[in-house]
Amino acid sequence: MKPRVAIIGAGVAGMAAAVACLEQGCQVFLIEKNRTPGGRTRSFALPGSPFTVDSGQHLLLAGYTHTRTLLEKLGTAGKVHYQPGLRVHFLLPDQQLWQLKALSLPPPFHLMLPLMLGRGLSLGSRARLLGLASWLSGKKAPLERELTVSQWLHRAGQTPQLAQWVWKPITLSALNTPPGDASAALFLNVLREGLLKSCRASGLGFPRVMLSDLLVHPFLRFARQRGATLLLNSRAVRLTSCEQGACTVALRNGHRLSADAVVVALPPREAAALLEERLPGLATLARTATSPIVTVNVWLNRPLNVPLPLALVEGPFHWLLPLPRDSAPEGLFGYSLVSSAAFQLAERPAEQLEAHLIQLLRRLPAEHISPADIAGIRVVKERRATLLQSPAFVRLRPGAATPLPGVFLAGDWTQTGLPQTIESAAISGLQAALALQRYLQSRPAGQPDYPREEPAGLSTTPLSTS
Repeated sequence: MKPRVAIIGAGVAGMAAAVACLEQGCQVFLIEKNRTPGGRTRSFALPGSPFTVDSGQHLLLAGYTHTRTLLEKLGTAGKVHYQPGLRVHFLLPDQQLWQLKALSLPPPFHLMLPLMLGRGLSLGSRARLLGLASWLSGKKAPLERELTVSQWLHRAGQTPQLAQWVWKPITLSALNTPPGDASAALFLNVLREGLLKSCRASGLGFPRVMLSDLLVHPFLRFARQRGATLLLNSRAVRLTSCEQGACTVALRNGHRLSADAVVVALPPREAAALLEERLPGLATLARTATSPIVTVNVWLNRPLNVPLPLALVEGPFHWLLPLPRDSAPEGLFGYSLVSSAAFQLAERPAEQLEAHLIQLLRRLPAEHISPADIAGIRVVKERRATLLQSPAFVRLRPGAATPLPGVFLAGDWTQTGLPQTIESAAISGLQAALALQRYLQSRPAGQPDYPREEPAGLSTTPLSTS
């Protein structure tokens, strides 16, 4: 008989765990409180308009291999355009553009050398970058886990100019946390696994389709073809661990589901509530401060002439990015203005944020955008986009395995070594599936099993893409 696995939560971590468990030959039951999987990587149509938006704008990195592997399994890897190497234009305070383009050189000089040649950098900043490049390419002593990015940059001798122009934008976009709060360990892992790993790994990835078409709908097809069962609009309210050979998941509608093992792939607060404080560290993590992301999406009657992606060195927003073509009807061109760690912007009304967007468009080089060029605007506020990626967060992150028999954790907030990103979620789902597989293989052969028939009254809904 196939081992039965219940996965609670169908964000990227839950979907990645389901894909891995299905490939391992498990019978998968995926429990999702919403009407559709995807979590924070879903798309939705704007009522009364022809536009579609994602729940948040996501930049992918070519060096993040777990995301790419997941997309390959779902058949959508070709729907992401990856740069052959990092290429970003910066809008400097004097309104001039500067291009950062990775070179075909050994790491980390493929990126550090173009940085050193950056327009407007002082000789002192260039020398400090050279010293940092030498340090990154050599043998490195273990980093103190309690250092913030700002503290590490100070110890590394980086100038205020470098901190503001180079490292702050990277920190905000990769960790969604200000440098004064952000974990230096996570920051360096992003550099080592992505930007500074190699020229090719440093390239940014831009989805050609909306997130639901990239992840959600392909996952539904994948899971349906392999016999998985999805319980939509179903909230798990209680979970018992597998001391007696079977875990039991109680649903809000009164039904119960038995399984050989359970993956809890929920946000920390929901996971802590479901496990009823049986993991004290998780309850502490759930109380960690959160950090918002604000995105202003705009659709124009004509394309912008500035090179994208465009990093904004000054101002409340940090990136101007292109939207997939299918976000709007033919003949319209979509863009998103993104602010990470947007604590102040998240409290401002949408009208003010739209005004920020129009001001930015008007001061772009060689652009003369007028209100008549704007076909539509939509503000998306993710008030709890991530936890604050601080040293305390790193210290509190749990692994996939728990002290509760048969219960495993998945989520971008678990111990993956990376900040809360799609890549971290994909890693966590695989980690949970591998830990679960080891648990199932280690159970005594004579361990009693539960009846395979469902308890009376449980209705499981076969997976459907409709």
